[in-house]
Amino acid sequence: MAVKTLAALVVIACVLPTYALPVSALAANAQVSDTSDVQKSYLIALDRFEVQAADQEETALWDVEAWAGGASNRLWLKSEGEYSLTDSAYEQVDVQALVAHAVLPDFFIQAGVRRDIQPTPHRTHAVLGFEGDAAYGFELEGAVFVSHKGGVTLNFEIENEIPLTEHLLLLPRIEIDLATETMGELEIGKGMTEFEAGLRLHYEIHDRFAPYIGVTWTRLMGDTADFARDDDEDVDTLAFVMGVRMAY
Repeated sequence: MAVKTLAALVVIACVLPTYALPVSALAANAQVSDTSDVQKSYLIALDRFEVQAADQEETALWDVEAWAGGASNRLWLKSEGEYSLTDSAYEQVDVQALVAHAVLPDFFIQAGVRRDIQPTPHRTHAVLGFEGDAAYGFELEGAVFVSHKGGVTLNFEIENEIPLTEHLLLLPRIEIDLATETMGELEIGKGMTEFEAGLRLHYEIHDRFAPYIGVTWTRLMGDTADFARDDDEDVDTLAFVMGVRMAY
């Protein structure tokens, strides 16, 4: 199933229009030299579009974002989701609509709303976050989410793009989730709830997209791990990854 899904993704990428941007140009496209908003631009990026295979579980995952605007002010859309290929069911889907303002070159403060489509019960969150480039080529992203039920959660991500050759890129990535209180109906505990570390090897071809392989390790923490154990679910997951990254 994973091989067939990856093959379908590669076929889709191969027939993309010729105006698709090189993946290596994603950051360059996002950088607008004019510090005013006279010069407008846009970007659509599939940062992760992959299949994760762990033991007897296979999951399709997407992480997509799009923005439009200038160097100082932008409108931003984001979506992340997971679909269980084993159970043929969506496990997690959320959508964010944000406005962003640059506080430094290529570093934005974001505010807006997030809607959780899965899991249930559905929740709507106010969002305050940041996203941008840091020193030594690191890319940072983080946000605080306050739900309409009053629950507060946080998410932080950091990754780096390390060129190995003209076409090979190595991307280490770390993601941390936290919660300020226990939310039993969502089986989320207080404190750090999940830690994920991944390493993906990208190969840019046709200057349009970068297929990749890699590995990711996820660990549920604290009371969140206890909820998982009560449901006879794994708290440690090591998965092999195949996917593509694309930008327009």
